[in-house]
Amino acid sequence: MSGKRRAWFQIHLSTAIVMMFVAGGLMWMNMRLQRFEDLPFDANKQEYLKIGWIEAYGWPKYAFIRCPLYGGSAVYREMGVNESFLLSYAAINLATAITILLLTTFLCERQIRRREARAP
Repeated sequence: MSGKRRAWFQIHLSTAIVMMFVAGGLMWMNMRLQRFEDLPFDANKQEYLKIGWIEAYGWPKYAFIRCPLYGGSAVYREMGVNESFLLSYAAINLATAITILLLTTFLCERQIRRREARAP
């Protein structure tokens, strides 16, 4: 590579492999289920009631949330499941993932090009 200059969008194979593993880790973090127990407070009995659950997907923000619907004021009867997709949180997750991938690419390529410049 004596006189040739590398195109700005061209990356090394080792960088592409690292990016693949980072993207896989980001996908795993966004698609793993996180389940929480819903603990509303009963003011009359001064205790927490365990009546339901909340499932969430996404990292760093929960972009998809699923929880049960309850009917009645005194009787907690499950009437269905509420599912919410939060587009603004999904956009935050996407921007975070793209930023991490670009930063990983920049750091790997910088390290490789510094090593190439030092080699005689």
